[in-house]
Order: sequence, then structure tokens, then C-alpha cells
Amino acid sequence: MKRNRYMEQSLLILAAAVLFIFLFSYGGTTAYQTVANPEERLPEETLVNGVDVGGMKVSDAEEVLRERIEEWKVRSGIAFIMFDERVMFDSQAIDFMVSDTVNNARSGEDVSMVARIPKGAVQSSLQQFTYENMHEKVDIDKLITTLVEHIDFNRTDIQQVDIGSFFTKPHQLTSTVINEVTVKSETLPSYAIEWAEQLDGYEIQAQSEFSLIQALEEQGAVLFDDPALDMLASAVFQLLRETNFVLGERHIHHQLPSHADLGDDADVQPPDKDLRFYNPNIYPYDIHVQATGGQYRVSLSGYPFLFDYYVVNKKEETISPRTVVRFDSDRLPGDRQLISNGREGHYTELVRETKNEGTLIEKELLSQDYYAPKHKVEEWSLQERNQIDDEIPEDRWEEEEDERDGEPEGNGHRHNREDTPSSESEEEGQGSRGQGNGPSADGDNQGREQSDGSSPSMEEETQDKSSGKNDGNAFNDLNDWLDRENGPIKGYE
Repeated sequence: MKRNRYMEQSLLILAAAVLFIFLFSYGGTTAYQTVANPEERLPEETLVNGVDVGGMKVSDAEEVLRERIEEWKVRSGIAFIMFDERVMFDSQAIDFMVSDTVNNARSGEDVSMVARIPKGAVQSSLQQFTYENMHEKVDIDKLITTLVEHIDFNRTDIQQVDIGSFFTKPHQLTSTVINEVTVKSETLPSYAIEWAEQLDGYEIQAQSEFSLIQALEEQGAVLFDDPALDMLASAVFQLLRETNFVLGERHIHHQLPSHADLGDDADVQPPDKDLRFYNPNIYPYDIHVQATGGQYRVSLSGYPFLFDYYVVNKKEETISPRTVVRFDSDRLPGDRQLISNGREGHYTELVRETKNEGTLIEKELLSQDYYAPKHKVEEWSLQERNQIDDEIPEDRWEEEEDERDGEPEGNGHRHNREDTPSSESEEEGQGSRGQGNGPSADGDNQGREQSDGSSPSMEEETQDKSSGKNDGNAFNDLNDWLDRENGPIKGYE
């Protein structure tokens, strides 16, 4: 029994010794690895595409980078931009190689993320531009390298990449004169020449608004309402309308000025009436102005547009004036006097056409210009009043006057943009197109129109000469004329 007990104790002691040796060996090795050879940490101040991973363990750095990549894909991204167009690149197509990146980061300092971007994904995005064959004009390899190097995981906005800077040599964009316009007059005063010198070389910044008044005042110009300023505005308007710039504000005169053809007019009256355009492109453009020999010559320089822009006048109308008749009790029958000659009115629609190598891509209604006719005014004997009474019975007078009471005042033009203020005028006498039957008036005097349709329209005007008071007025503005003649215009087809 004692012998067996001794053997049992010996075996227990032996087992305990073996266990102790095993635990000591394993624990010692683990302790040595933990203390003497811990998991490698990256050098301090190590950045990977803007993400600070300095001093982190390799595994922690990989985890942080993967999290930041997913956040970046959700809140940011890459956009390809060209002139006024933008195409989003599919960030999911980028294969980020985190382990390889962290391995490169062992050397410290700034490290670029190792990533692969398929050429097919880039070409697919480039083909979404309206400009044709963009993928054939771009150095794809250079673009991919730049995309990888410039990904910034700290950004929360869209990273915009100018595709024009990656065009191959045969297609590279170079600044050139895009358009030139000349507006002539008999002579220009000295201050007009000074305005031209001050505006010459002015830069219209990328994706910003251009104001003619602001541009001149920034250069120290002293401005005032003057025909020479309107000439300059007309030249700038004609220059910028044949681009992809967005018309923001433009006014026209009550009467078409001699220096402008129909559709070319621009009226600027500091500080209330201005000429404004918005440059939607990612590139700036320069305006150059020369004033010599009684003319303004303006030009626009910068990167040439990939499309061609033309402005044409559509639906031109000449609006015939009516005849307004005043009656004077002091005149004898047949004693008629011409008080004032009338003049014709005009209407046109400015349409901008976008073309690609002659193929029409888009049509846009820029503006509708309306110049009211000035009515011819005659004075007749009161005894001849029945000649009009026979055409318009007296029981219709009140009805026609009521119709006039509801008509709006003003004239001018209107843009095709709801947020753009249209010009209003107080032209003497508003007209309708041709021989329309709508009532009209001359000055502040109320009239009635002869409506037989077989002779020039005539209107009766009643006036209390002793007091100088008028019965009222009836003005038809551009909107009223258009709605009556053509119906509401909602866009250009």
C-alpha cells in the first residue's frame, strides 16, 4: 500500500512539474513577444490621402482607412466638369487596396492610397457629357493617376476634376478670341472713350455674375445715363448672348435707338437699370473694348466653347399705329388738323440656338422685345362726331370703357426667365398688332376705336379743355398684347 501511494505521489509531482514547465515556456514566450516584439506601429505623422494614421498599429490603421473610405463614398465623391457641365464618377468602381497602402506607410510621411480604377469606368463617365467623343480627347492614364493621388478622405464636398486639363495635345484648349461685335455712331464723347478703356481687359470670373455697372465702377468709372453708355451696353449684350452665358437682367428703350437693330437694344441707367449675365463655366473670360472713330469694338477671349451659339430674331412684327381723333367744338366741319404723326411699333423674339458642327441641339427663348407704336393724333370738329358714332353706337361706349379699365399698364420686353426682371416703360400710347380690335389711347386721354376692319382704326378721345383733366387712360403692355394675339407664351418650341 505504501509503495502504491508513493507511486501516486511521484506521478502527481511529475505531472505538476511538466505543467509548470509548459506554462512557464508558453507564458514566457508570450510575454517576450508582447514586451520585446509588440505589433508594429506606423511612424508618427504618417498621412494616407489626408487621413492621419501616425503611431497606429498596422491593424488599427487598416480598420480606420476602411471606415474612412466608406464614409467618403457616401458623403463625397468625384465629379468630372467641363465648361458648364458636370458628370458624377461612380466611386464604387474604385478598388482601394488598404493592406498594400498600409505596408507602404511603414516608411512614414505622406503616402498615397493604392487603388485601381478601371479605364472602362472612366470612359463610361466621359461619354455622359453632351460633348461628343470626350473619351477620345482625354489622356485616360494621366487622369486615373491624378484621381488616385488627389482623393482626400477628409473632404465632405464633391471633388471636381477639370477634364479639359487632361486633353491630349491635338485637342488641348488654348485661349483665343471667341466673338467680336462693333456698334457704330457718329461720334463718341471723351467720357465714353474713358469708359471703354476702363472696361478693357475686365475678367468675368468663373461661375460668377457679370454686371456692366459694377464692372465699370470697380475700375473707377463715373457713370450716368447717356446714349454712349447704352451703346456700350448694346455691344456687350450682343457679345455675351452668343455664348452659353445666362441672361440675368436687360432693359430696352421705349423707342428703338438709332444705334441698334431690332433685338440688339440695351438700356442702362445707373443705378436702377443694369445689364447682367451669369458665367456658368469653370473658366474665366476677358472682355476687350476699343473706342475709336465713333464706334465701340468689343471682343471676348478665353477657351473656345465646344458648341456654337447663334442668336436669331423670330416672329418679327411691325405694329401699325392707330389714329386717335380729338373733337373740338370750336372747329368747323371739315376743318381737321394733324396734331402728331404716329410711328410704327415692333416686336421680336430673340432665340439662341446651340449647334454642334451645324447640327441643332437646343433652342432657347432669350427675350421678347416690344416697342409700342405711337398713335397718329388728329383733331376734328365736334359736329363730325357722328361719323364715329355710326360705327360705334353710343350704347357700347360704356362697355368698351369698362374693358379698358381692366387692362394693365406698361410696355417693354420680357425674358424667358421667371426670376429676371422685365423692362417696363411709360411710352405714350400702347398698341396692338395690326388692326386689332382692342381699345387704346394716346397720352393720358381715353379713346374708343372704330372697328369696321375696312379702314384705318380710329379712336375717339374726350377731353375737358378748360380744366385740362382727362377721363382716364388705357395702356396695353407687352403681356396683354401677346396674350390677346397669341395666347400665353410658356416657352419656345
